[in-house]
Amino acid sequence: MNSMTYQRAGTVVDAKDSLSPIPAIKLKVALKQQAVNAVIALHTTAPDIERDIRDFCTSTGHQYLQIEHREDCDVHYVQKSNVVCQTCSKARMVVGALVATGVLIYSAPAVINGDPSAPMTLLFLAALVSLPALFINNARILRDLIRKTVRG
Repeated sequence: MNSMTYQRAGTVVDAKDSLSPIPAIKLKVALKQQAVNAVIALHTTAPDIERDIRDFCTSTGHQYLQIEHREDCDVHYVQKSNVVCQTCSKARMVVGALVATGVLIYSAPAVINGDPSAPMTLLFLAALVSLPALFINNARILRDLIRKTVRG
């Protein structure tokens, strides 16, 4: 146990004698009330709750710091992160790639076949430049989805 982590914990959440998913819900409520980078100590007695708390942190973007096993309970340390909805971010990436592909399909014939207007050229170039990054991010999203599905 890193004593600095316990000292940094500004809030202690008592979820002893609570079965899953109550500790995760209590943690969620406590995180909403904290500033970014605040550390919360979550006290639990439920068996196998560590996986639930880790999964909650992974899905919400908060950082699971560590667990301390005590005689009377387990203490999970979670640091609040500046959360951006992971699902929303992934959806924006997918939509962005679709839009960029559509713009390329729309503007490519004009650019390739002749004398395109300045706005058409700018659209084409913007889509062309953004497409590789969007596809790389979409490949990462797909890889993570496949890994999550396989792990089940």
